[in-house]
Amino acid sequence: MENIIINNNIWHNESFFIVGETHGIKENISIKLELLKYLIENNNVTKFILELGYYDSLGINEYLKTGNKTILYNVLMKYNDNYANSEYEMRFWEEFYEYIACLNKSIKVLGVDCNGNMNNIYKYIVFLLQQHSNNFAKESIIETLKNYKSAVKNKDVTYYYQIKSALIMQIDMLDDQEKLANLVFELIANGDKRIFPELRKEIREQYISECMIREIKKIEYEGKIFGQFGESHVSSTGFLSAISRAEKDTKRKYIKIILLYDDCDFYIIKNNVRIYKKINTLKVLKKDMGILDLGGNLKLIIDSEYLYYLIINP
Repeated sequence: MENIIINNNIWHNESFFIVGETHGIKENISIKLELLKYLIENNNVTKFILELGYYDSLGINEYLKTGNKTILYNVLMKYNDNYANSEYEMRFWEEFYEYIACLNKSIKVLGVDCNGNMNNIYKYIVFLLQQHSNNFAKESIIETLKNYKSAVKNKDVTYYYQIKSALIMQIDMLDDQEKLANLVFELIANGDKRIFPELRKEIREQYISECMIREIKKIEYEGKIFGQFGESHVSSTGFLSAISRAEKDTKRKYIKIILLYDDCDFYIIKNNVRIYKKINTLKVLKKDMGILDLGGNLKLIIDSEYLYYLIINP
């Protein structure tokens, strides 16, 4: 990464930087870490958004505060068939913790995916409600949560819609409820996927879109955003296209960075066994894209919609 020079004349006015990667590639870790460091130090990035559930990102934030590796391990090990629990990701978080510990600023990690454990999310929401000062509201919401959980279990679609609407309305009545609201939204998205399994992909993309739009609207007073997602999520069919449609000025706000390689270490999980191999991810490039060689290992990929930064074999 040391020989990659970022043109800050292009980047300094942007407020949202998003990396699209092929998960499971070893080289992603060093690039992601160096980009994140650079943007924190030079572009006032204060929020790191990624493909974890909101509930799990609370654990990551606790790890970054305490350095307790047990907390980190407990979060990542939930993703036993996913890149997130690889030794690559574990090393990334350990190195990021060491970096954050030396900084004189706060960096918030925020999960915007709906891939958490519903039971754990439910229990934590109830725990938080039990600490709330509004006794009448919390008892009512806890009862609604029980009914919601029952509706999901029984797959009662009509009742599910009713209780889901009631739950959202009740959470909105609480003061200082952002944390609770985020947990409830994640719980509901997971419930939606169970009620409508044939729409799991669409529900997930819609949920990520809604979370991202909420965060983009906070940029002016909460700082800039660095996001890390699978490449498919930031493609023309992923959540980024939905954000562009919903927010007319979004295209002026973000830079999309796609990590592609001509030779890299990659692993997949088959029957609970990790298989490592070399792959080439350059083949996803479209024929009509223009490629401008900037020297060293940095190339600029240009198409009709976006500017892509392509980093090859750092």
